[in-house]
Amino acid sequence: MKRLLSSWRYIVSVLALTAVALLIIDFNSRVTAEHNLTAERNRVATELSGHLQTQASFQTQIAYATSPAGVEDWAYNDAHWTRRGEHLVVPIPGGESTPMPTATPGPPGSNPTVAQGNASEPVSNWQIWLSLFFDPAP
Repeated sequence: MKRLLSSWRYIVSVLALTAVALLIIDFNSRVTAEHNLTAERNRVATELSGHLQTQASFQTQIAYATSPAGVEDWAYNDAHWTRRGEHLVVPIPGGESTPMPTATPGPPGSNPTVAQGNASEPVSNWQIWLSLFFDPAP
C-alpha cells in the first residue's frame, strides 16, 4: 500500500511540475508579446506625432494662403498683379555684348591668327615663343 501511495505522489508531483513548466512557458511568451506590442506602440506613437506636426504645418499654410495677406503676397510676388495706379515694369535683357577674342586654328604648318572682333592678323612663331616665356599669366 505504501508503494501505491508513493507512486500516486510521484505521478501527481510530475503532473504538477509539468503544469508549472507549461505555465512558465506561457507566461514567458506573454511577456515577449507584451514587449513587442509596447515597442510597436512606441513606434506608432512617434510616427503619429510626426504626422500631427505635418498636419499642423499644413493647416498653418492653408490659413495663411486663404488670408488676405497671403493672397496679396501671392498676387504681387508670383502672379505679378498690380493695384490701381501702379504700373508693372518688367526688365528686358540687354542687347549685344562685347565680343571676346578667340583663337582660330589654321591649316597645319601655317601661322595661327588671333581674331579681334572682325580683324585678324597673323602672329609669327617667334612672337608665340616670346609670349609663352615672358608674358605674365592671365
